[in-house]
Amino acid sequence: MRTPRPVPDKLGTVFSIAEARAHGLSRSRMLAADLERPFHGVRKRRGVDVNPDPAGVAGREPLREEVERVDALRRLHAYATVMPDHAFAVGPTAALLWAAPLPLGHHDVLHIGVLHPRTPIRRPGIRGVQVQPHLASVVRGETFAATDPASTWASLGPLLGMPDLVAVADFFLRVPRIPGTARLERAPLATRQELEDALSAGRRHGAAMLRQALALARTGSASRPESIVRLLLIDDGLPEPALDSDIFDPTGAFVACGDLVYPEFRVIVEYEGDGHRERRQFERDIERIQRLSEWGWAVIRLTSRHVFATPDECVRRVRTALRRAGAPFA
Repeated sequence: MRTPRPVPDKLGTVFSIAEARAHGLSRSRMLAADLERPFHGVRKRRGVDVNPDPAGVAGREPLREEVERVDALRRLHAYATVMPDHAFAVGPTAALLWAAPLPLGHHDVLHIGVLHPRTPIRRPGIRGVQVQPHLASVVRGETFAATDPASTWASLGPLLGMPDLVAVADFFLRVPRIPGTARLERAPLATRQELEDALSAGRRHGAAMLRQALALARTGSASRPESIVRLLLIDDGLPEPALDSDIFDPTGAFVACGDLVYPEFRVIVEYEGDGHRERRQFERDIERIQRLSEWGWAVIRLTSRHVFATPDECVRRVRTALRRAGAPFA
């Protein structure tokens, strides 16, 4: 069996058939077994991916959410080779490009928009969306075009429940800073005014819930689970905890930055994702919690099981710690 002609390196990992023909590859070469066909008119080198496989932590398998996101990004990279210049990522696919946290199941197809009056894209694996121009501000990068953070959030109203609309708003509003200081790592991806403007730009599906979610959104939440824990506590009648709150020892030395903190009662609520299983982080956590315990702080450590499988237990643990600390509302 004759070895297929090598695909030129200049074509990269994924490429359109038109690009391949321009490099002298024949139609029959495009049917060879060493090339995959992710979309009509697109070819991809088999077994080679632009986005690496997600890595697990401490011997665990990668999270399903990470696997889903990487798979969607690979499909988006493939589709980008034939994506019309006037098209752009919208909804969940735009959220994916901004790295906003979504629950499982929202990336099975790519959501690709066009501005009215253009005809929505119709193609397997693509959900074409026609968007009114006043409802979408589009950002164009080197590889992809997508709605900006505020437009993206406002477009998710009919697709997400209240907790996740809050979590995405938290993500875009977050002001990341260096713990123990007032120095910012970067500017937030969106301001509250920008989210409000996007919501008020015109008629939106799910507008009432979006407005409620924006009222509950904060700038200090570092993850989707943290946002959901905060909502669980509030819904159960507990006061809202401080977010991203620095804690210092009696000498004024920085000890920790708490996820959700009740400083008056020395109670900290910490969500521990898989990153806390990494050896170095695990050891840092032990030292930090020991020091906090010595100064009378109660640290409530939660995992994804507490937050998503047994939320009542999550709230019970926090309420119990506050009650022991003498909180009159617990």
